[in-house]
Amino acid sequence: MPVLLMPLLMGLLGGAALVLDNPKVLRKLESSVEDIENVDKQGTGSWRLQQFESYQSYVEENPLAGMRLEGFELPVQFYGDGDHPVWADRTGHHFHSFYLDRLFYFGILGLLLVLVVPIWQLWKRLRQRVPFDPTTAAFVSYAGCALLYGVSYDWPPYLYGVIGLTLAIAGPVSVAAFGPGTPAASAPLPVGPPTADGAPVRLPYPGLQAPAAHAVHS
Repeated sequence: MPVLLMPLLMGLLGGAALVLDNPKVLRKLESSVEDIENVDKQGTGSWRLQQFESYQSYVEENPLAGMRLEGFELPVQFYGDGDHPVWADRTGHHFHSFYLDRLFYFGILGLLLVLVVPIWQLWKRLRQRVPFDPTTAAFVSYAGCALLYGVSYDWPPYLYGVIGLTLAIAGPVSVAAFGPGTPAASAPLPVGPPTADGAPVRLPYPGLQAPAAHAVHS
């Protein structure tokens, strides 16, 4: 397997070298680093900070349930660098942060309503000693990145579908799957495909066991 990955690795390194050799790419990287280092003075970080400060007082005045429908009727409070609002009134406030959007419209309760259930379900599953398959691990990693993505961007509609699909394929494993009275940690190791000489291979993690059949007493 490593031999097959070598051409791919070399191709990625070669492509990265070509990209980084481009002066335009390097200038863009330098500009992005400067924006991160001076978030309060330049770049989109400064723009997002100004938007948050424009609505901070409304979030603080309505912390639990937000402004709800009144928030849609509120005139746009973000004026950017000029004397005119960035967007026309009654077109929405166009928040560039998932957290600011939910706190403004629905408050802490609305934010928790979106986050608590997915996080709790995934946390229960992560505590179980049953590994994810590669596809499930990829979905969990992608969905988890949404927490950081939401700091600077609102969640797009498709992301809710991805989170729902992640919960469907990565839900907690039923205790019954380990057998009655058998904890997951002590479940027998599953047998993998036999090796070339016919010997079974023990996989390095606990396997799910079918519930033991109960004896029938006459």
